[in-house]
Amino acid sequence: MRQIGLLLLAVLAISACQPATTPTASPTQPPTTAPSPSAQPGAQAIDASAFTKFGGCGDVYLWTTNADGTTAITVEWQGAATAAWEDGGFDETSTLEEAPVLVSLVFGHGLDRLYCNDVIEPGMREDNKVQADVGTVRLVVTPDEGGFKPASHADATLTNLSFKVVVGTDEETWTLDELGFENLSVGWLAG
Repeated sequence: MRQIGLLLLAVLAISACQPATTPTASPTQPPTTAPSPSAQPGAQAIDASAFTKFGGCGDVYLWTTNADGTTAITVEWQGAATAAWEDGGFDETSTLEEAPVLVSLVFGHGLDRLYCNDVIEPGMREDNKVQADVGTVRLVVTPDEGGFKPASHADATLTNLSFKVVVGTDEETWTLDELGFENLSVGWLAG
């Protein structure tokens, strides 16, 4: 009986090493580069007017997307809402070469429902994220009177941003002259 068990084990081991004659699953296509926010192939200037949905949360996280939620710009300035409560307000300008602020250009699906949301639905995802390497961000955060710390509202202005975006095999520089965020609720967490 032991010999039959060993023989069966040997047959299974040999068959596991043999290549499959038919595929076990359909091949998947590699992800493609997301289209330019401006509808022109190879476009290098980002059209700020394409961003129509805005939101915020955290301490401080701001986002904006285009109408169909496939392209976003996000801003993260950690600790700004807390600082606003401690100092009676926050009004600072920083270049992206400095530490406190990160700005990203994001391509994906359902981005207009993804950010500041603790319920992630199928199909909501970031496919590609490119951090800006040049630019300036001005952030103004005002604490909400009578609210809980660090509940606040934020305004931001992004100017002269530059992103290195890979399109196919080529790297392009995409620029955004100016984009504003106004009166967005921050200092809260989804959940």
